[in-house]
Amino acid sequence: MELKDLCDLIAELSDVSPDSIRNDSQLHHDLGLCSYEIMTLIAMIEAKTNKQINITELNGQITVGDLLAYIAP
Repeated sequence: MELKDLCDLIAELSDVSPDSIRNDSQLHHDLGLCSYEIMTLIAMIEAKTNKQINITELNGQITVGDLLAYIAP
């Protein structure tokens, strides 16, 4: 999954434009995603990548870059 793909998914769940999302954007603080929306995003990523994401391994304020690094091949 590329940054653009992840930004498009995030934009589906928020009022944020995909063009304004950066690698260091925090899902909750910067992009305004609540816990439910973050879990929905995780499920969407898992469905598209066929990879399981253990949210507990992504401690603290999760950034877009954290997610990309976690699902990278």
